[in-house]
Amino acid sequence: MVGCGYAQCRDVLGVEGRGHRHVFVCHYNPQGNTVFVTGSGQFFSVPAFKWAVDDEKRCSECPPEASACYKGLCYAPSAAEDDSRNELLKMKQWKIEKSVDSKMIEKNWRRL
Repeated sequence: MVGCGYAQCRDVLGVEGRGHRHVFVCHYNPQGNTVFVTGSGQFFSVPAFKWAVDDEKRCSECPPEASACYKGLCYAPSAAEDDSRNELLKMKQWKIEKSVDSKMIEKNWRRL
């Protein structure tokens, strides 16, 4: 989920009487934006999600309706983009298979 939300409330739980009646939250920043109010009225921030080290880990949780990923953000690909992505995956798989085949040939050749 990526985006921002706004709500106007009569009271924000834990901050009554201080005039905090507008809540604006965005969910895209690596540091997160989940904020809690302590018993003394202080704000305490906790990351909304764990930031992955590489795109593969970030994109592993993309839902089926937004299966494409760009720089860690999920999105729904167009039909043409989906086709070209499938072709790229096939090419990568072919290169991997050929690489494995050539290594096996070389290994067996050395045995002879």
